[in-house]
Amino acid sequence: MAMKKHITLCMLFLSALIAYGQELTIEVERDTINLESDFLVSYTINESCNPTDLKFENFIVVSGPSVSRSISFVNGKRSAETKLRFLLTPIEEGTFELPSQMCDAKMSEPLKIVVKKGYETLEDVDKRIREKRKIKKI
Repeated sequence: MAMKKHITLCMLFLSALIAYGQELTIEVERDTINLESDFLVSYTINESCNPTDLKFENFIVVSGPSVSRSISFVNGKRSAETKLRFLLTPIEEGTFELPSQMCDAKMSEPLKIVVKKGYETLEDVDKRIREKRKIKKI
């Protein structure tokens, strides 16, 4: 019985060491999009892993995952990277979180995407630009 506990503790310690060194980054083209727009999202982890299926609630996967892996040895030091890219389109308006966990690595704060109504009219664009630049209409 003591041997079984010892093996279990060793396995937990080993998995903690492996997970500790993993860093996950998520990149998006933009964090505010229109309802009719597609956007690209990239997940990068600094280890070679077989990523589990990421579930994108409130988004349709238009294409992906496009997976690239690289492993390099420099001066006897090994480094690896796995990158997944998806092209997504939103289903509805709102503020949504992208999945923030992959291959036992998790981001501390999830990445949020704001989805706004469809294309703006020229008057809306003009008003937004004037407000941003603090320009008064003559």
